[in-house]
Amino acid sequence: LVAKAQEDYVLLQKEKEQKGFLAPIGQGALIFDEVKVTSKVHWHARSNRIVGLALSPADMSELHDIYDTLNTSVPTQRTTYVLQFLWRCLTSQFDVIGPYYTSSTSFSHKFLMSCVFATMHSFHLYDFKVAVLIGDGASSDLTSFKHLCGYKGAFLPTDHEHYIQPWFVNPYSGEKTHILICPSHQLKNMVAALYSSRKNGTKNFTNHGVNFGWKAIEDLYDRELQRAKFNVPVRVPRLKKRYVLRDAWTRLNVAPSKIMQQQHVLAELKEHLSKLQDENMDDETNSNESLSVQTTLGYLSALNLLFENGLLSHMPVKSSGDTLFATMATGMQFFIAWYNEAIATGNINHAVVKLIIKNTAALLCRTKLN
Repeated sequence: LVAKAQEDYVLLQKEKEQKGFLAPIGQGALIFDEVKVTSKVHWHARSNRIVGLALSPADMSELHDIYDTLNTSVPTQRTTYVLQFLWRCLTSQFDVIGPYYTSSTSFSHKFLMSCVFATMHSFHLYDFKVAVLIGDGASSDLTSFKHLCGYKGAFLPTDHEHYIQPWFVNPYSGEKTHILICPSHQLKNMVAALYSSRKNGTKNFTNHGVNFGWKAIEDLYDRELQRAKFNVPVRVPRLKKRYVLRDAWTRLNVAPSKIMQQQHVLAELKEHLSKLQDENMDDETNSNESLSVQTTLGYLSALNLLFENGLLSHMPVKSSGDTLFATMATGMQFFIAWYNEAIATGNINHAVVKLIIKNTAALLCRTKLN
């Protein structure tokens, strides 16, 4: 497949040159993701219902290596996880579907790294250079990234500047290969963390003495229901009930996370905050709600700068001085201030520490492009 893709890529380069355009230079991003194989279940995402069962193994010949009936005399196990690779050109819209690897258990970081290097070598042989390596940054991925960048077992961030070196030398080309945690996965992690800070949740976010979390979103949804009930235009048109209640299937989708840090949600929270501040602030309940909404708004606004107007903005980057990096750095200030507050109060186990570590993608705002 990679060999055939190289032939198509060469033709694309010649076509671009003949039309007077710059030819693609063969620099790309190698994207990988580990997925769990769930067979025999058909799930309808819109209705949140199971609608049927999958075909039998005999009817799925294209997935023969995954669903094949095993010979009990052979010491092998059915595939449970698949690691898929894709190479995406950075100077054109050319993609190459790379190899995939199967496993009966979740991938360890050692096996994951061996798969990464084997795939990089395969692409290198056909002149597909890997400038960026992209993964979801969870468990084995993050451990592998630490190993590759020289931070084995390190507790990130490593110093007061919140700076790391997110690259390693490609052993096949001798050039730098940068590490990037998938922005979509990062955004889902950050919104999921906010969701966990709710009544009976696993987290209890406190920033400068103010408790905040998902309640502001739940209250926003209640206000939207009241607007709809009285035929008043809603403020967040695409907001859905399952985006707020968030079952396991909703958390896999990036759309419910993206909407939470987009302008409709931010504008509604700002409007509600303004009303609270105009009311009697001597009321302790009113004052506490106002501070909570304000801090939640700050959290989501920071995500907006980091993702909607940063990593997920599709803005071209030509130098380290581009406004994109300044925008992301501004968003990062909320989390840096929160981290410093946790240090100052001695609450080092505060959940914000984990958030800062997980938000590795945002640290790229301090990385030089060269």
